[in-house]
Amino acid sequence: MRIAYVYLFVFTGLFSQAHAETTDIPTGSKRQGMFLVDVAPLEFSGELGHQTYDLGSSLNGQDRKVGKQGIDGGMFYGGGLNLAFHFVTHFGLRAGVELGFNFGHMTKTGDGWDAASVNVRGRVAFGLGYQRRFGPVILHSETLAGFDYSGLEVTNPHEPPVKDGPIYALSRYSARLGQQVGIHFIVSEKVSLFVQGSVDIDGQYRASAGLGIINWR
Repeated sequence: MRIAYVYLFVFTGLFSQAHAETTDIPTGSKRQGMFLVDVAPLEFSGELGHQTYDLGSSLNGQDRKVGKQGIDGGMFYGGGLNLAFHFVTHFGLRAGVELGFNFGHMTKTGDGWDAASVNVRGRVAFGLGYQRRFGPVILHSETLAGFDYSGLEVTNPHEPPVKDGPIYALSRYSARLGQQVGIHFIVSEKVSLFVQGSVDIDGQYRASAGLGIINWR
């Protein structure tokens, strides 16, 4: 909770600069070249459809693969380190890579496999898209392709809880393909605030917000 207050304090201070003098922000074309680094400390994601996980169990230090388990729905709330590096041409074409590592809690699965531990998630994606600037506002959209990982311990809805019984865990590696849209609000020559969201073809959706660092070209 204290970390959330720190982020809120930092973002509020940066946002207040939007009303200050903006003569340092390059003017002219609405689509300007830049190298952009986005840092997002918080992420929310969920599933509109179905995901298949590897189901395993552990008892007395012995790990065993149980099989495949389908999970419908589910929402993830968490935080960590999410970085995106984008190169943007003077014509608005943007290309980049996104890296993410998050930990949090997964809820509202439709099959009774409730989380019994922290949900760890990792992601790498490559993007190609377009952006356009309107004064201090940058609108962008891009197609993302990559891979992600998710793993957590769960309760087994088909077995009653047993003291010192087996620990069950779900994990998966999945290919990702989807579309992202977002908005950056420039608050100074080098700093912007952003919020963005994406939806993948299998129904996974994500939303994040954070800080952007701009190097104008």
